[in-house]
Amino acid sequence: MKKSIVALSALTVAGLASAQSSVRLFGALDAGVSYYDAKTTNLTTGASTKQSSWRQSSSGYNSSRLGFLGTEDLGGGLAAGFWLEMGLNNDTGDAGQAAGVGSGGSTAGVPNTGPALFNRRSTVSLSGPLGEVRLGRDYTPSFWNDTVFDPFGTNGVGTNLLTSAHTGDLNSIRTSNSVGYFLPADLGGFYGQFQYGISENVKTTGVASSDAGRGIAGRLGYTNGPVNVALAYGQSTVLDIPAVSQSKVTTANLGAHYDFGIIKAFVQLSQIKYTTDFNTPQAGTELKRNGYLIGLTAPVGPGVIRASYTVAKDSLSGVPDPEASKLSIGYVHNLSKRTALYATASRINNKNGQRVNFGGAGTAFLTTTPGNIQSAGVANGYDMGIRHAF
Repeated sequence: MKKSIVALSALTVAGLASAQSSVRLFGALDAGVSYYDAKTTNLTTGASTKQSSWRQSSSGYNSSRLGFLGTEDLGGGLAAGFWLEMGLNNDTGDAGQAAGVGSGGSTAGVPNTGPALFNRRSTVSLSGPLGEVRLGRDYTPSFWNDTVFDPFGTNGVGTNLLTSAHTGDLNSIRTSNSVGYFLPADLGGFYGQFQYGISENVKTTGVASSDAGRGIAGRLGYTNGPVNVALAYGQSTVLDIPAVSQSKVTTANLGAHYDFGIIKAFVQLSQIKYTTDFNTPQAGTELKRNGYLIGLTAPVGPGVIRASYTVAKDSLSGVPDPEASKLSIGYVHNLSKRTALYATASRINNKNGQRVNFGGAGTAFLTTTPGNIQSAGVANGYDMGIRHAF
């Protein structure tokens, strides 16, 4: 009898807990076939190099992923939550993203680039009337502008150049060891977030310490009906070897889209600044990469047409500025709310030594020597695939 009462009490408590909380499994599998070709020409000798490759690809429309999320109602408007999400390369079955700078601490300022289990997002949060506090590995504020205001959502060969231009910044998309704050959702259309990434490096009295992995970023926006606009800023210390050198990446971008009904128009302005400050007598160096995006999506029956044009231009002294432009167009055909077929075509033009590629499987292309103004390159990329979400 006593055992029955204990069992009944346990079931009752479990029932109350399940009524106040929820846990959900979600994910997407996106698989396709991609083709790349490229030609690089030396403008002095006239010699050219051609490359081409067929690949089975992943995440051409949506990122392949597997995740778990849950919330618990704490009463009084408060709620606790968690989000665990891992990337997938379904052509090989391995994880889709590296851990990035500052994950588990850096050694002598060198980034940790090893794979992580829940590499896309791993957070626990507390939310209420005053907003949300979130801790763990999370997306950066500036990346939200890159992906929200890109008709291709920063996936596949159509991904804008503003995102693929983050050379060397492993924290450009996500930051590990972060503490974030999000404004409440009921501010009349205004939204925003602040994020701080902790370096986790050891500090010793009398010894210079590394700040590698440290980051600070924020985003403020407004959305109402057909309009959405946001401004974001971030700075990340990607390398810090005391008494040798320190490298930082600073990003500022402004994005907007407006839904006219028959089309949705997109625009984005971006500046990425790479700074290396030498603690030795050597002079410091700085590179600025300015860019813009214009694009659109247009619903057509059960599908949508997507198109964008982006430009990324480096600012260098004494030589012509390296520049890249990219034109992308694609179509998504929705078979259901969960399943879609897609096709995308893109063309990149590099000049004055610029070296921008498609990312992912396309990184082997356009092996132009950076800074070599006597070279130019053209590359084409094509994605065709299927996405199934659950």
